[in-house]
Amino acid sequence: MNADMDHAPLSGHHALVTGGGTGLGADCALSLAADGATVTIVGRTLASLEETARAAAASPGTVRIATGDVADEAAVERVVDEAEAAAPLTMLVTAAGVNRPGPTIDATMADVDLIFDTNIRG
Repeated sequence: MNADMDHAPLSGHHALVTGGGTGLGADCALSLAADGATVTIVGRTLASLEETARAAAASPGTVRIATGDVADEAAVERVVDEAEAAAPLTMLVTAAGVNRPGPTIDATMADVDLIFDTNIRG
């Protein structure tokens, strides 16, 4: 990661990244911060979010943490309000996702609802 602010093309931008504590969301958040963006990462697990924030500490950008479940509309509204209180949002990365491994025939309606609410509506 390049700490030289002359190489921070996303300086002045603020991204909200769902699923920012692990996997693709964490990787996107780290890349955005490396390019100088302020990044608010959202996830359900504080420890994972903190780990991503620590990994971005040397970046020219800033990583902020907001805990919440994207399947919960009230939590999403709260997280967006918190993020925008810091700076207007200019980017959104929706990387939160869940899966229920196994044959589809074995999925319950609760499994389908969780997957739909997180992966599609979230």
